[in-house]
Amino acid sequence: MFTRRYRGTFSTLIAASAALLIVAVNNLRADFLATAVLDDDIVRFRDNGARAGEFVHSADHDMNAPFSMTWGPDGNLYVGANLAKHNGATIFVYNASGAFVRSFSVAATNLIYGMHFVSNGDLLLSAGVVQGSIYRVNPVNGQIIARITDPDLHTPGKMLELPDGRVIVGTNAGPADDKKILVLDLINNKIAGVFAQGAGFSGPFGMELGPDGMIYAANLYDNIGITRIDPQTGAVAGVLPLPEGGSLSDLVFSAGNHLWASDVQNGSLYEFDATTGAYLDTLPGAALSFDLQHMPEPAAGVLFVFPVWCLLKRRLHS
Repeated sequence: MFTRRYRGTFSTLIAASAALLIVAVNNLRADFLATAVLDDDIVRFRDNGARAGEFVHSADHDMNAPFSMTWGPDGNLYVGANLAKHNGATIFVYNASGAFVRSFSVAATNLIYGMHFVSNGDLLLSAGVVQGSIYRVNPVNGQIIARITDPDLHTPGKMLELPDGRVIVGTNAGPADDKKILVLDLINNKIAGVFAQGAGFSGPFGMELGPDGMIYAANLYDNIGITRIDPQTGAVAGVLPLPEGGSLSDLVFSAGNHLWASDVQNGSLYEFDATTGAYLDTLPGAALSFDLQHMPEPAAGVLFVFPVWCLLKRRLHS
């Protein structure tokens, strides 16, 4: 049994190591995954956009309509599967090789559009259509800890954690007065205010920090393309247009100076130059893909295990 002193140190190191793991997963630009809602699969792509088969197949423990996914601090992939096959939403957990680990249900909703782990290990779920919610749940049993609601939370998309620790989420109703990116107050479990608003984006469903430190937002509506947003001020700094528009759901940066964006309507992957923002090519993607995630490298797990091992070694020799 840990003493109080060691329990506090252990908790601190766990939280710090989890944060390091999440940063590593978000910044290692190797292969990436895409949800395929219509095929009930998680598809793996190489960093050049070539399809590399199914990472998780629908036959694996009856996963249905995977809208969202995120890597957890335990190194496992959490997938939000939805629609009528399950009573509410079911979260399926897979290891870094795609093998099934476990599953749990969240009874409050059956539409999970975004998932994000906070520093204390709780799992945030953005859910619901028109009047949406952010649910804070226990990732072990799916118990709801808190629910964030607000008149501005229209069909919330994926959440993004900024370098200063703020967590933001886009709203996706489409009308001009709903073009907002909101800031979450995770201490009081409420909306803290508006991060960005107005022209320049429309339905920023998926957001990612680029190698230049700017926010890149994939827009579902109005054929806008990808919007660059200043992470400090929320000001729109430019737009990466598509040749013929498109309904973008998410984006990911990969090795070789690639920026990939998924079109949820036609199942395409759009390729951009990650430095200049120039459109390069269109490749086949996943069927009705709402989420893209990097594949972690083994080194990411080391960032989590090593500090914990050091603490245990110190404890055993004290």
